Amino acid sequence: MNIEEFEKTTSELVSDIQMLSMHWDLLLKLDAEIISSPSKFSKSEHFWSMTFNAHLTSVRIILSRVYDTNERVLSIKTWLEIVKAELNNFKFMIEPSCNLSELVIQNINYSDPKTNNLVHVLINQLRNNGIAHTNMKKASSGINVFKEWELTQSDYQELITQAQEIINNYIPYILGYKVSYNSLHKDDYKNITNLL
Repeated sequence: MNIEEFEKTTSELVSDIQMLSMHWDLLLKLDAEIISSPSKFSKSEHFWSMTFNAHLTSVRIILSRVYDTNERVLSIKTWLEIVKAELNNFKFMIEPSCNLSELVIQNINYSDPKTNNLVHVLINQLRNNGIAHTNMKKASSGINVFKEWELTQSDYQELITQAQEIINNYIPYILGYKVSYNSLHKDDYKNITNLL
């Protein structure tokens, strides 16, 4: 893969992780607003319930894409496999401060459901039985896959932070920049909540 193709591929993955980060950040901020001012939200419970559900669903879907295990799709794991294969061919913009060959193997293991239980639960339980598909057997038995296998807030945060860090472990050396995951308008939700 040449550097232009790698940059385009990286840009697509970064875009997913940035969108994931924005949905997660907004979900956490709205949750904090509800806790601090529950009366503001009680007048429109259905609307806010749907809003929270939409952000959580977006987080689950994008996170499932980022950690997808299909070798033919762009995911953190397939991107790392490209890095591993091309590491000796890249002309570094900055000399790496660590051994990237060892780091890429560690990061591939982290993104693999066989070696990381959080990724296993996300992909093999939630994605395969409730996000991308609804498991017929569980549905007919009345089993809610999200109650059976739901990740905690700190689990989601760990998966998101790890994806952000993995990207920034490599692209400063290969492409010469670091990715920011902060939205410029991260507090614009207050324009709505202040009206309540």
